[in-house]
Amino acid sequence: PMQEDNAYMVSDAVFCQFYLPHIRDIVDAMDYAMWHLDGIASARSHLDTLLGIPKLRAIQWVPDPGREEIHEWIPMIHHILDAGKSVEVFCRYDEVDALVNAVGPRGLLIGVREPTHEQMERLLERYGQAVVGV
Repeated sequence: PMQEDNAYMVSDAVFCQFYLPHIRDIVDAMDYAMWHLDGIASARSHLDTLLGIPKLRAIQWVPDPGREEIHEWIPMIHHILDAGKSVEVFCRYDEVDALVNAVGPRGLLIGVREPTHEQMERLLERYGQAVVGV
């Protein structure tokens, strides 16, 4: 995925003027463009602007340390999916069912933190390859 970790420090106007033209050029050159959105400040600053890029296909969401529980991010995940983008998220095994029940499986790639072999087999039976162990 693409990312620009210092973008959270600039206003959306500055982001649109100086960052967005280059991001659009890179996205246009890719077959499947994904943006790595790292932390709450980045999400609050520029998520809607990023969602407005037609050829950007997905957002990879990584929350700040200590804020990893997936239920906190379900509204934002819905927002990304409702914009027609896919979203990659990371959660614990015991959070997967609630996440899929809340947002549905379409457009969702789930990385499960430290699953056992048996847990991954159960998830693969239930959801297929949309779930990967990390």
